[in-house]
Amino acid sequence: MPSTQPSMVEDPVAELVGRQQALLRDHLARFVGPGSDYALLDFPDYANVGDSAIWLGAISVLTGLTGRQPFLASRADGFRAEALERLPDGGVIFINGGGNFGDIWQGPQMFRESILSRFRDRTIVQLPQSIHYGDEAAADRTAKVIADTSDFHLFVRDHKSMQFAETRLNCAATLAPDCAMGMGPLDRRGPVEIDLLWLLRSDVERDPRNREAPGEGAIVEDWLEEPPMPRGSLRRAAVWDMLKSGSLSLELTRTLLLNRIAAHRLERGLRQLSRARHVVTDRLHSHILCAMMGIPHVVLDNSYGKVSGYRNCWHGDLDIAVLAGSAAEIPQALKALDALGEPT
Repeated sequence: MPSTQPSMVEDPVAELVGRQQALLRDHLARFVGPGSDYALLDFPDYANVGDSAIWLGAISVLTGLTGRQPFLASRADGFRAEALERLPDGGVIFINGGGNFGDIWQGPQMFRESILSRFRDRTIVQLPQSIHYGDEAAADRTAKVIADTSDFHLFVRDHKSMQFAETRLNCAATLAPDCAMGMGPLDRRGPVEIDLLWLLRSDVERDPRNREAPGEGAIVEDWLEEPPMPRGSLRRAAVWDMLKSGSLSLELTRTLLLNRIAAHRLERGLRQLSRARHVVTDRLHSHILCAMMGIPHVVLDNSYGKVSGYRNCWHGDLDIAVLAGSAAEIPQALKALDALGEPT
């Protein structure tokens, strides 16, 4: 599991991350406390490192507040509604956060709306999301589903999403940091090996203005490629975790396995970023994880402003995260990072 212990030395990065971790904890403490039952849905069982960071941050905060793992943790694929129906009265349904609220990533959105429709009389909390719709009809459908839900609470990660939720979805929203911040400050995973890493999106959210940004010879990567997941060894470790807990539960073993899968993916991403002295990225969680590890980096936007919206909302004063409005601004941004000196 990732190290979340802050340094004993005064550190503005650790202080910022710790403050946002505490804010996230305060927000979720409105819904759960010691011994509370809850479910956490939409486990991200795919290669994107950022979504695993979100899951682990949420688990860290929720287990810290309740003293227990979820009553049910589940992927969207293979979701068992009958298992969620056994959640004790008063148990809260949490839906994992991220950047898939809207109509770009239709699978997660349809899953979210199916939960709201089927469990409309439950307390349902959508953990911090960025919202984006291109289709008015899709936004109308979501607004209706929310209106038909009796106790739905929406957290968003940026001001634009908050405005959209309140004016277009007719839903009150609360501004909150990304759930990955729930892990607290992180350490670099190994020594610096390269001067500059370009970690750039290779999917539909990549801004066309960034496609020709890297120069010749640049090291350009994404984190959507991963080696085979060692599920057998992770499953054995999860069983051992379950036995150590003193609770002989198949559901608990499933949850602990999901947590270990997420931690395995996160470590891959942390090692990937840690190799570089500086990073240029248009992935929100590459920015967030660099910030949490204190890695100087240049932030580019994605296709609809999600990355700049989050950076300006939560990390605008963080001098190790320099925003470049276009590829032409990257050289000057890298000079600003050089002026900071060598990362520790």
